[in-house]
Amino acid sequence: MARADDLICPRALVAGHASERMGRPMLELIHDQLGDEKHRVVCLDRMPHESFYPIIDHVIVIVLPSRSDSFPNACLEAMARGKLVEGTRGASFEQ
Repeated sequence: MARADDLICPRALVAGHASERMGRPMLELIHDQLGDEKHRVVCLDRMPHESFYPIIDHVIVIVLPSRSDSFPNACLEAMARGKLVEGTRGASFEQ
């Protein structure tokens, strides 16, 4: 039987390249901060581009936290599949 907090707090899937901070991979830092909840975050390594489409089809929202991509293909592809997209302010996602 599912725990109530499993139903309230959705899982997160992190895919693609992650930057480093303080000499450590960002995903490692995130996992350290999550403590007992780190099981809720699934991290995928790099994979062929076309492998992401089935994943995109099963998510609710796509988060693109890039500070440098002005309007990445990932945003267009997610929008074309009818997904909500959350992007970084100041990186042209507002347009």
